[in-house]
Amino acid sequence: MTKKNILVLQSGGPTAVINQTLKGIYEEYLKNQKYFGDLYGAHYGLDGLFQEKLFILNHINHQTLNHCFELSGAALGSARVKPKETDMDRIFEVLKTHNIGFILYIGGNDTSFAAQLIRAHANKIHFDVQILHLPKTIDNDLYETDFCPGYPSSAQVISQIISGDDLDNRSFQNSVKINVVMGRHTGWLAAASSLPLCYFNKSQKNSDRIGPHLIYFPETGIQLGKLLSDVENVLSKYGRASVVVAEGIADQLSQTNLTDEVDEFGNKQLADLGHLGEFLALHIKRNLKLQSNSKLRIRADTLGYLQRSMLGITSQVDKKIAYEVGAKAVEFLLQKVTDRMVKIVRTPNKEFVMETCDLVLVAGKTRYLPKEMINAEGNFISDKFFSYIQPIINPMLPIEFLENIFVEPKLLPYQRAK
Repeated sequence: MTKKNILVLQSGGPTAVINQTLKGIYEEYLKNQKYFGDLYGAHYGLDGLFQEKLFILNHINHQTLNHCFELSGAALGSARVKPKETDMDRIFEVLKTHNIGFILYIGGNDTSFAAQLIRAHANKIHFDVQILHLPKTIDNDLYETDFCPGYPSSAQVISQIISGDDLDNRSFQNSVKINVVMGRHTGWLAAASSLPLCYFNKSQKNSDRIGPHLIYFPETGIQLGKLLSDVENVLSKYGRASVVVAEGIADQLSQTNLTDEVDEFGNKQLADLGHLGEFLALHIKRNLKLQSNSKLRIRADTLGYLQRSMLGITSQVDKKIAYEVGAKAVEFLLQKVTDRMVKIVRTPNKEFVMETCDLVLVAGKTRYLPKEMINAEGNFISDKFFSYIQPIINPMLPIEFLENIFVEPKLLPYQRAK
Protein backbone atom coordinates (compact mmCIF):
# COMPACT_ATOMS: atom_id res chain seq x y z
CA MET A 1 0.00 0.00 0.00
CA THR A 2 1.29 3.48 -0.90
CA LYS A 3 2.22 5.48 2.17
CA LYS A 4 0.20 8.61 2.77
CA ASN A 5 1.83 12.04 2.51
CA ILE A 6 1.80 14.78 5.15
CA LEU A 7 0.64 18.31 4.28
CA VAL A 8 1.74 21.33 6.34
CA LEU A 9 -0.10 24.66 6.15
CA GLN A 10 0.92 27.92 7.81
CA SER A 11 -2.00 30.25 8.46
CA GLY A 12 -2.75 33.69 9.86
CA GLY A 13 -0.26 36.30 11.02
CA PRO A 14 3.43 35.29 10.86
CA THR A 15 5.58 35.15 13.97
CA ALA A 16 9.25 35.04 14.89
CA VAL A 17 9.11 31.28 15.57
CA ILE A 18 6.48 29.77 13.26
CA ASN A 19 9.30 28.34 11.14
CA GLN A 20 10.72 26.60 14.20
CA THR A 21 7.48 24.62 14.36
CA LEU A 22 8.01 23.74 10.70
CA LYS A 23 11.59 22.71 11.54
CA GLY A 24 10.34 20.44 14.33
CA ILE A 25 7.92 18.79 11.91
CA TYR A 26 10.61 18.35 9.27
CA GLU A 27 13.29 16.88 11.52
CA GLU A 28 10.90 14.53 13.31
CA TYR A 29 9.51 13.46 9.93
CA LEU A 30 13.03 12.56 8.73
CA LYS A 31 13.48 10.36 11.82
CA ASN A 32 10.24 8.52 11.01
CA GLN A 33 10.20 8.78 7.23
CA LYS A 34 9.65 5.04 6.78
CA TYR A 35 6.11 5.44 8.17
CA PHE A 36 5.07 8.23 5.80
CA GLY A 37 5.21 9.24 2.16
CA ASP A 38 6.48 12.74 1.35
CA LEU A 39 6.26 15.91 3.44
CA TYR A 40 4.32 18.57 1.53
CA GLY A 41 4.00 22.25 2.27
CA ALA A 42 1.31 24.50 0.77
CA HIS A 43 2.54 27.81 -0.64
CA TYR A 44 0.43 30.56 0.96
CA GLY A 45 -1.74 28.28 3.07
CA LEU A 46 -5.20 27.41 1.81
CA ASP A 47 -4.72 29.74 -1.17
CA GLY A 48 -1.81 27.55 -2.21
CA LEU A 49 -3.86 24.42 -1.66
CA PHE A 50 -6.65 25.77 -3.89
CA GLN A 51 -4.11 26.56 -6.64
CA GLU A 52 -2.20 23.29 -6.12
CA LYS A 53 0.97 25.23 -5.33
CA LEU A 54 2.82 22.71 -3.20
CA PHE A 55 6.39 22.04 -2.10
CA ILE A 56 7.80 18.60 -1.33
CA LEU A 57 9.99 19.61 1.56
CA ASN A 58 12.03 16.41 1.75
CA HIS A 59 13.09 17.00 -1.88
CA ILE A 60 14.52 20.44 -1.10
CA ASN A 61 18.18 21.03 -0.25
CA HIS A 62 18.67 20.71 3.53
CA GLN A 63 20.88 23.78 3.73
CA THR A 64 18.21 25.91 2.05
CA LEU A 65 15.55 24.63 4.44
CA ASN A 66 17.71 25.14 7.51
CA HIS A 67 18.28 28.76 6.50
CA CYS A 68 14.52 29.29 6.13
CA PHE A 69 13.82 27.67 9.49
CA GLU A 70 15.94 30.26 11.30
CA LEU A 71 14.15 33.23 9.76
CA SER A 72 11.09 35.03 11.11
CA GLY A 73 7.88 35.13 9.07
CA ALA A 74 6.11 32.20 7.44
CA ALA A 75 8.60 30.40 5.19
CA LEU A 76 5.86 28.50 3.36
CA GLY A 77 3.73 31.61 3.02
CA SER A 78 0.51 32.24 4.93
CA ALA A 79 -3.08 33.28 4.25
CA ARG A 80 -6.22 34.36 6.09
CA VAL A 81 -8.74 32.17 4.30
CA LYS A 82 -11.90 30.72 5.80
CA PRO A 83 -12.84 27.59 3.82
CA LYS A 84 -16.37 27.74 2.46
CA GLU A 85 -18.60 24.80 1.67
CA THR A 86 -18.06 25.57 -2.01
CA ASP A 87 -14.28 25.19 -1.49
CA MET A 88 -14.48 21.71 -0.05
CA ASP A 89 -14.65 19.79 -3.32
CA ARG A 90 -11.47 21.52 -4.49
CA ILE A 91 -9.67 20.98 -1.15
CA PHE A 92 -10.37 17.26 -1.15
CA GLU A 93 -9.66 16.95 -4.85
CA VAL A 94 -6.12 18.23 -4.21
CA LEU A 95 -5.71 16.07 -1.09
CA LYS A 96 -6.78 12.97 -3.02
CA THR A 97 -4.63 13.77 -6.07
CA HIS A 98 -1.52 14.15 -3.92
CA ASN A 99 -2.32 11.23 -1.60
CA ILE A 100 -2.51 13.42 1.50
CA GLY A 101 -3.45 11.42 4.59
CA PHE A 102 -2.17 13.80 7.27
CA ILE A 103 -2.66 17.55 7.74
CA LEU A 104 -0.66 19.68 10.18
CA TYR A 105 -2.32 23.10 10.31
CA ILE A 106 -0.23 25.79 12.08
CA GLY A 107 -2.18 28.84 13.20
CA GLY A 108 -4.37 30.59 15.72
CA ASN A 109 -8.04 30.66 16.62
CA ASP A 110 -9.31 31.05 13.07
CA THR A 111 -7.08 28.17 11.98
CA SER A 112 -8.56 25.84 14.58
CA PHE A 113 -12.00 26.77 13.26
CA ALA A 114 -10.92 26.12 9.67
CA ALA A 115 -9.47 22.75 10.72
CA GLN A 116 -12.84 21.86 12.21
CA LEU A 117 -14.62 22.71 8.97
CA ILE A 118 -12.25 20.51 6.96
CA ARG A 119 -12.62 17.72 9.50
CA ALA A 120 -16.42 17.89 9.30
CA HIS A 121 -16.37 17.61 5.53
CA ALA A 122 -13.90 14.72 5.65
CA ASN A 123 -16.34 12.88 7.93
CA LYS A 124 -19.21 13.71 5.60
CA ILE A 125 -17.52 12.19 2.53
CA HIS A 126 -15.73 9.44 4.49
CA PHE A 127 -12.26 10.72 3.54
CA ASP A 128 -9.51 9.15 5.61
CA VAL A 129 -7.29 11.94 6.94
CA GLN A 130 -5.67 12.78 10.28
CA ILE A 131 -5.66 16.47 11.09
CA LEU A 132 -3.91 18.29 13.93
CA HIS A 133 -3.92 21.98 14.78
CA LEU A 134 -0.57 23.38 15.94
CA PRO A 135 -0.94 26.58 18.00
CA LYS A 136 0.59 29.84 16.81
CA THR A 137 -0.49 33.38 17.54
CA ILE A 138 1.14 36.44 19.03
CA ASP A 139 -2.27 37.33 20.52
CA ASN A 140 -1.87 34.45 23.01
CA ASP A 141 -5.64 33.99 23.01
CA LEU A 142 -6.05 30.22 22.48
CA TYR A 143 -7.73 28.21 25.19
CA GLU A 144 -6.15 25.08 26.69
CA THR A 145 -2.50 25.89 25.92
CA ASP A 146 -0.35 27.63 28.56
CA PHE A 147 0.94 30.05 25.93
CA CYS A 148 0.90 30.32 22.17
CA PRO A 149 4.20 30.05 20.25
CA GLY A 150 4.97 33.49 18.87
CA TYR A 151 3.62 35.38 21.86
CA PRO A 152 6.76 35.38 24.04
CA SER A 153 8.88 36.71 21.17
CA SER A 154 6.39 39.46 20.35
CA ALA A 155 6.22 40.27 24.06
CA GLN A 156 10.00 40.58 23.96
CA VAL A 157 9.82 42.94 20.96
CA ILE A 158 7.16 45.12 22.55
CA SER A 159 9.05 45.35 25.82
CA GLN A 160 12.23 46.39 23.99
CA ILE A 161 10.45 49.02 21.89
CA ILE A 162 8.48 50.45 24.81
CA SER A 163 11.54 50.44 27.07
CA GLY A 164 13.57 52.39 24.50
CA ASP A 165 10.66 54.70 23.82
CA ASP A 166 10.31 55.34 27.54
CA LEU A 167 13.95 56.42 27.72
CA ASP A 168 13.20 58.83 24.88
CA ASN A 169 10.08 60.10 26.64
CA ARG A 170 11.83 60.77 29.94
CA SER A 171 14.27 63.05 28.13
CA PHE A 172 11.57 65.74 27.95
CA GLN A 173 9.53 67.57 30.55
CA ASN A 174 5.73 67.36 30.41
CA SER A 175 5.98 64.69 27.72
CA VAL A 176 3.10 62.30 27.07
CA LYS A 177 3.68 59.34 24.76
CA ILE A 178 0.97 56.94 23.57
CA ASN A 179 1.86 53.60 21.98
CA VAL A 180 -0.79 51.43 20.35
CA VAL A 181 0.00 47.70 20.27
CA MET A 182 -1.83 44.76 18.74
CA GLY A 183 -4.67 43.06 20.57
CA ARG A 184 -8.08 43.03 18.91
CA HIS A 185 -9.95 41.37 21.75
CA THR A 186 -7.31 40.73 24.40
CA GLY A 187 -4.64 42.59 26.33
CA TRP A 188 -1.86 39.98 26.41
CA LEU A 189 0.43 42.05 24.17
CA ALA A 190 -0.34 45.34 25.88
CA ALA A 191 0.49 43.70 29.21
CA ALA A 192 3.89 42.69 27.83
CA SER A 193 4.90 46.35 27.62
CA SER A 194 5.39 46.23 31.39
CA LEU A 195 8.27 43.74 31.22
CA PRO A 196 11.09 46.17 32.12
CA LEU A 197 9.55 46.28 35.60
CA CYS A 198 9.88 42.50 35.93
CA TYR A 199 13.60 42.84 36.46
CA PHE A 200 13.75 46.16 38.25
CA ASN A 201 14.46 46.07 41.96
CA LYS A 202 11.18 47.43 43.29
CA SER A 203 12.75 48.27 46.62
CA GLN A 204 14.57 51.11 44.88
CA LYS A 205 12.64 54.31 45.37
CA ASN A 206 12.42 55.28 41.70
CA SER A 207 11.32 51.91 40.30
CA ASP A 208 7.74 53.12 39.80
CA ARG A 209 8.99 55.83 37.46
CA ILE A 210 9.85 53.23 34.79
CA GLY A 211 7.33 53.38 31.95
CA PRO A 212 4.82 52.56 30.80
CA HIS A 213 2.85 54.14 33.60
CA LEU A 214 -0.59 53.31 32.21
CA ILE A 215 -1.82 50.31 30.19
CA TYR A 216 -5.36 49.93 28.85
CA PHE A 217 -6.84 46.58 27.82
CA PRO A 218 -9.89 45.51 25.77
CA GLU A 219 -10.94 43.45 28.81
CA THR A 220 -11.36 46.56 30.96
CA GLY A 221 -11.97 49.15 28.24
CA ILE A 222 -11.16 52.83 28.37
CA GLN A 223 -13.17 55.88 29.38
CA LEU A 224 -11.90 59.18 28.06
CA GLY A 225 -12.58 60.98 31.32
CA LYS A 226 -10.61 58.41 33.31
CA LEU A 227 -7.79 58.51 30.75
CA LEU A 228 -7.46 62.26 31.28
CA SER A 229 -7.43 61.98 35.07
CA ASP A 230 -4.97 59.05 34.95
CA VAL A 231 -2.57 60.96 32.69
CA GLU A 232 -2.91 64.09 34.80
CA ASN A 233 -2.05 62.12 37.97
CA VAL A 234 1.01 60.55 36.36
CA LEU A 235 2.19 63.91 35.02
CA SER A 236 1.89 65.48 38.46
CA LYS A 237 3.96 62.65 40.02
CA TYR A 238 6.68 62.17 37.40
CA GLY A 239 6.53 65.15 35.06
CA ARG A 240 5.79 62.86 32.10
CA ALA A 241 3.53 59.95 31.14
CA SER A 242 4.02 56.82 29.06
CA VAL A 243 0.75 55.19 27.94
CA VAL A 244 0.15 51.86 26.15
CA VAL A 245 -3.22 50.89 24.69
CA ALA A 246 -4.35 47.72 22.94
CA GLU A 247 -5.79 48.42 19.50
CA GLY A 248 -9.05 46.66 20.41
CA ILE A 249 -10.20 49.47 22.68
CA ALA A 250 -10.96 51.37 19.47
CA ASP A 251 -14.18 49.35 19.25
CA GLN A 252 -15.36 51.17 22.38
CA LEU A 253 -14.61 54.62 20.95
CA SER A 254 -16.92 55.40 18.06
CA GLN A 255 -15.31 58.83 17.68
CA THR A 256 -12.19 57.31 16.12
CA ASN A 257 -14.00 56.44 12.88
CA LEU A 258 -11.93 53.32 12.27
CA THR A 259 -12.12 51.40 9.02
CA ASP A 260 -14.89 48.88 8.45
CA GLU A 261 -12.49 46.65 6.47
CA VAL A 262 -12.51 43.04 7.73
CA ASP A 263 -10.83 39.78 6.77
CA GLU A 264 -12.63 36.57 5.77
CA PHE A 265 -13.19 35.65 9.41
CA GLY A 266 -14.86 39.01 10.12
CA ASN A 267 -11.90 40.47 12.04
CA LYS A 268 -11.40 44.23 11.72
CA GLN A 269 -8.11 45.30 10.17
CA LEU A 270 -6.71 47.55 12.88
CA ALA A 271 -2.96 47.07 13.10
CA ASP A 272 -1.92 49.28 10.18
CA LEU A 273 -3.95 52.30 11.23
CA GLY A 274 -2.78 55.23 13.32
CA HIS A 275 -6.26 56.63 13.96
CA LEU A 276 -6.59 55.42 17.56
CA GLY A 277 -3.28 56.88 18.77
CA GLU A 278 -3.95 60.17 16.97
CA PHE A 279 -7.44 60.40 18.43
CA LEU A 280 -6.26 59.81 22.00
CA ALA A 281 -3.33 62.22 21.63
CA LEU A 282 -5.60 64.95 20.28
CA HIS A 283 -8.13 64.36 23.06
CA ILE A 284 -5.45 64.74 25.74
CA LYS A 285 -3.93 67.78 24.03
CA ARG A 286 -7.28 69.57 23.86
CA ASN A 287 -8.52 68.70 27.33
CA LEU A 288 -5.56 68.41 29.66
CA LYS A 289 -4.38 71.72 31.09
CA LEU A 290 -1.01 71.97 32.80
CA GLN A 291 -0.87 73.95 36.03
CA SER A 292 2.40 75.60 35.05
CA ASN A 293 3.14 77.66 31.97
CA SER A 294 5.08 74.75 30.50
CA LYS A 295 3.95 73.37 27.18
CA LEU A 296 2.55 69.85 26.92
CA ARG A 297 4.50 67.63 24.51
CA ILE A 298 2.39 64.72 23.21
CA ARG A 299 3.13 62.07 20.59
CA ALA A 300 1.55 58.80 19.46
CA ASP A 301 2.84 55.75 17.57
CA THR A 302 1.20 52.57 16.32
CA LEU A 303 3.57 49.62 16.43
CA GLY A 304 1.57 47.64 13.85
CA TYR A 305 3.10 44.60 12.18
CA LEU A 306 6.56 45.40 13.56
CA GLN A 307 5.57 43.36 16.61
CA ARG A 308 5.20 40.04 14.82
CA SER A 309 8.35 38.88 13.06
CA MET A 310 11.25 40.99 14.30
CA LEU A 311 14.65 39.43 13.68
CA GLY A 312 17.13 39.27 16.54
CA ILE A 313 14.64 39.72 19.40
CA THR A 314 13.40 36.19 20.00
CA SER A 315 12.50 34.48 23.24
CA GLN A 316 14.68 31.39 23.54
CA VAL A 317 11.92 29.51 25.37
CA ASP A 318 9.51 30.46 22.58
CA LYS A 319 11.91 29.14 19.95
CA LYS A 320 12.48 25.87 21.81
CA ILE A 321 8.82 25.18 22.53
CA ALA A 322 7.70 26.11 18.99
CA TYR A 323 10.11 23.46 17.70
CA GLU A 324 8.83 20.89 20.18
CA VAL A 325 5.22 21.55 19.14
CA GLY A 326 6.13 20.59 15.57
CA ALA A 327 8.20 17.55 16.52
CA LYS A 328 5.57 16.26 18.92
CA ALA A 329 2.84 16.69 16.30
CA VAL A 330 4.55 14.09 14.10
CA GLU A 331 4.75 11.74 17.08
CA PHE A 332 1.03 12.23 17.66
CA LEU A 333 0.33 11.34 14.02
CA LEU A 334 2.18 8.06 14.54
CA GLN A 335 -0.07 7.44 17.55
CA LYS A 336 -3.14 7.90 15.30
CA VAL A 337 -4.17 11.11 17.10
CA THR A 338 -6.51 13.32 15.07
CA ASP A 339 -9.02 16.18 15.38
CA ARG A 340 -7.03 17.75 18.19
CA MET A 341 -4.71 20.65 18.98
CA VAL A 342 -1.21 20.21 20.34
CA LYS A 343 -1.22 22.13 23.61
CA ILE A 344 1.57 23.33 25.90
CA VAL A 345 1.29 22.43 29.58
CA ARG A 346 3.37 24.16 32.29
CA THR A 347 4.60 21.79 34.98
CA PRO A 348 4.99 22.79 38.66
CA ASN A 349 8.76 23.20 38.16
CA LYS A 350 8.10 25.66 35.29
CA GLU A 351 9.00 23.28 32.48
CA PHE A 352 6.73 22.61 29.51
CA VAL A 353 5.33 19.39 28.05
CA MET A 354 3.17 18.70 24.99
CA GLU A 355 -0.30 17.19 25.21
CA THR A 356 -3.42 17.41 23.02
CA CYS A 357 -7.00 18.62 23.41
CA ASP A 358 -10.14 18.37 21.33
CA LEU A 359 -10.51 21.10 18.68
CA VAL A 360 -14.00 21.78 20.03
CA LEU A 361 -12.41 23.27 23.16
CA VAL A 362 -10.44 25.80 21.11
CA ALA A 363 -12.21 26.72 17.88
CA GLY A 364 -14.27 29.91 17.99
CA LYS A 365 -13.22 30.73 21.56
CA THR A 366 -11.05 33.57 22.90
CA ARG A 367 -8.91 33.38 26.04
CA TYR A 368 -8.86 36.83 27.59
CA LEU A 369 -6.22 38.27 29.88
CA PRO A 370 -7.44 37.06 33.32
CA LYS A 371 -8.87 39.71 35.63
CA GLU A 372 -6.38 38.74 38.32
CA MET A 373 -3.54 39.79 36.00
CA ILE A 374 -4.94 43.36 35.79
CA ASN A 375 -4.78 45.87 38.64
CA ALA A 376 -7.89 47.06 40.45
CA GLU A 377 -7.92 50.38 38.58
CA GLY A 378 -7.93 48.61 35.20
CA ASN A 379 -4.96 50.63 33.94
CA PHE A 380 -1.95 48.36 34.60
CA ILE A 381 -0.99 44.74 35.24
CA SER A 382 -0.71 42.92 38.55
CA ASP A 383 2.17 40.83 39.91
CA LYS A 384 0.36 37.68 38.74
CA PHE A 385 1.10 38.64 35.15
CA PHE A 386 4.81 38.92 35.98
CA SER A 387 4.71 35.41 37.50
CA TYR A 388 3.05 34.08 34.35
CA ILE A 389 5.37 35.64 31.77
CA GLN A 390 8.82 35.54 33.38
CA PRO A 391 9.48 31.82 32.61
CA ILE A 392 8.85 32.32 28.87
CA ILE A 393 10.94 35.42 28.12
CA ASN A 394 14.63 36.28 28.08
CA PRO A 395 15.99 38.09 31.15
CA MET A 396 16.24 41.86 30.78
CA LEU A 397 18.73 44.22 32.33
CA PRO A 398 17.34 46.44 35.10
CA ILE A 399 17.18 50.12 34.23
CA GLU A 400 19.03 52.49 36.51
CA PHE A 401 18.87 56.31 36.59
CA LEU A 402 20.74 59.20 38.15
CA GLU A 403 18.04 60.98 40.10
CA ASN A 404 17.50 62.89 43.32
CA ILE A 405 21.04 64.27 43.26
CA PHE A 406 20.08 67.86 42.50
CA VAL A 407 21.55 70.85 44.35
CA GLU A 408 19.05 72.39 46.77
CA PRO A 409 17.49 75.43 44.99
CA LYS A 410 18.38 78.85 46.45
CA LEU A 411 16.41 81.07 44.08
CA LEU A 412 12.72 81.65 43.52
CA PRO A 413 11.08 79.56 40.78
CA TYR A 414 11.51 81.02 37.30
CA GLN A 415 8.74 81.10 34.73
CA ARG A 416 9.34 82.21 31.18
CA ALA A 417 7.20 85.02 29.82
CA LYS A 418 4.64 83.99 27.25
